[in-house]
Amino acid sequence: MQQLRQSITMQCLNVCLLTILCGFAASASDTLRIDPPHWFVTSHDYERSLCLVELLVEGNGLLSVGGESEYARVIDDRPATNTRYRYVTLRIDPVAPPHQLLLHIRRTGGDTSVRYELRTPAQGARGLHPSDVIYLITPDRFANGDTTNDVVLSMHERTVDRSKPSARHGGDIAGIINHYDHLRDLNVSALWLNPVLENNQPVASYHGYAITDHYRIDPRFGTHLEYRALIDALHRDSLRVVMDVVVNHVGNEHRLFRNPPDSSWFHWWPSYTNTNFKVRSVTDPAADPLVRDTLLRGWFDRMMPDIDQRNPHAARYLIQHVQWWIMEAGIDALRIDTYPYSYPEFMRTFNRELTTTFPSLTIYGEVWTESLTDQQSFLDSTHSDLQYGTDFATYAAITAIMSDDPAERLRGSNALIASLQSDTSRRARMHVAFVDNHDVMRIASRASTMDSWLAAMAILFTLPRIPCIYYGTEFFFQSEDDHGRIRADMPGGFPGDQRSLLGASQDSLRYEEWMAYGLVRPASTWGRAITAKTTGTFAILPAPEGVVAYAHSDDDGALVTIVNTHEHEARTVSIKAYRRGPTSRVLRMDGKAMDATNFELVVPPRTATIYVVWTLTTER
Repeated sequence: MQQLRQSITMQCLNVCLLTILCGFAASASDTLRIDPPHWFVTSHDYERSLCLVELLVEGNGLLSVGGESEYARVIDDRPATNTRYRYVTLRIDPVAPPHQLLLHIRRTGGDTSVRYELRTPAQGARGLHPSDVIYLITPDRFANGDTTNDVVLSMHERTVDRSKPSARHGGDIAGIINHYDHLRDLNVSALWLNPVLENNQPVASYHGYAITDHYRIDPRFGTHLEYRALIDALHRDSLRVVMDVVVNHVGNEHRLFRNPPDSSWFHWWPSYTNTNFKVRSVTDPAADPLVRDTLLRGWFDRMMPDIDQRNPHAARYLIQHVQWWIMEAGIDALRIDTYPYSYPEFMRTFNRELTTTFPSLTIYGEVWTESLTDQQSFLDSTHSDLQYGTDFATYAAITAIMSDDPAERLRGSNALIASLQSDTSRRARMHVAFVDNHDVMRIASRASTMDSWLAAMAILFTLPRIPCIYYGTEFFFQSEDDHGRIRADMPGGFPGDQRSLLGASQDSLRYEEWMAYGLVRPASTWGRAITAKTTGTFAILPAPEGVVAYAHSDDDGALVTIVNTHEHEARTVSIKAYRRGPTSRVLRMDGKAMDATNFELVVPPRTATIYVVWTLTTER
């Protein structure tokens, strides 16, 4: 990592010089701004629809924008309702090489010429795979690698206070880079960061979901080059990068809300109206239109104005900023925040355009509903054509199984079976499963015992899903049901920490921390090491009431998981279907060989036990 940090330092020095030089041009052009700040030439990797881009040109006294080069030209130029903006359509030849196009901008205060750059795109959009394990980080809370960016005077929130759950704590991209070895040691294969784009809000700006600039990394998280360097390092190690995308709302300090190109970019109400969170209303044709309207048009928060994606220019701006980051930084997958709250017609266009342009791109949406029917509705091509979802229905089943109430555990076991039965296609293996995240209580706080926690993790890592681990779960993090405390600091990631979990040995970890890490680390490799988990056949096995049994199998063997929710009684489950002959063997995942002469497994109460079945090729 030392070489990586030195490389970043040199790049940052170069970009500082470039910023100084560009600063004079910005001053001369009277704060002229163009979004996207540059665009890309196409290649064999990208759909040619990228040859058409709508620039949002912003500045005082704009009269017209034109320009032409051998390979690119302005084909449309029209004013927005707010004359400070113009919508300018640029066409780029499919065979265009990287070059600069000279834009001629007529203004009341004098004409301006700006060189608009067309660059070679980064190699990205590789997509996720069923064998992947995602590691989710809230950047402000993981590690502080650069204390010089803790306070940025141009930002509204200029304090760092780790004693306050809703304040900024100072974590940044440099901190993730400094502790990059933790990702390697944990054996995860994809990194999802909560949004790192600018959130220039006066309070609670740490979480990233109130974006105030779609083309700028928040300077308190670091620089554009640091973000690129982190992604490049991940790609060199064959890890994937998930970008957290917010298209439903912005922060109320966003310049496009404070002074919008057109009032129809946002939803307005006579008085503040919050969304009603009634997700079902958007997929239920019999829903009350007023209820549906409030879900889609209501604001998510007083500081998060709701975007009206029916405005074609607002919609184009949102889609293009995602395309830009994919090509600029090499993003491999997208997680779409607050997915049900956006117009399904817009999301259908968004999903289809991005997956057509980047065929290997993975998109999964945050569909926060415990209803299997509602969850599946959002994945229907007649609704919004979402590829995959975050599996809240399965999450709810797992948390119920962990309950101390026997009736609740039984309900959870039935719900888990229903969830697994609802979609047995290979597509289901790409849904993202989790036991906690940045919005819900830590799983260790739900677990009354370590065995209960281990059971939840055993289910997570053996589901026909992509498992997602929230940072700290590997160390048995606990929390109250409070966002600021759920997103706790990682010990050892911040200057002055009295103890460190990052890179710690067994001797320095508490019992539960070592037990948790001892499970998560090897479990992260199962999808890649056991081919049946990702490419084999999935089946739900016959089992007594209150027991969930399922298996992944192929010609090499089977991975079997049995969950017994009963309080005191052991239960027996047959796995004879996976016996291939006299040389078949059963091994419990902790390494203990099982006496399974008849392939009947006795499972202890309130446990989730994992077994591997394989056949010896020769007798010894």
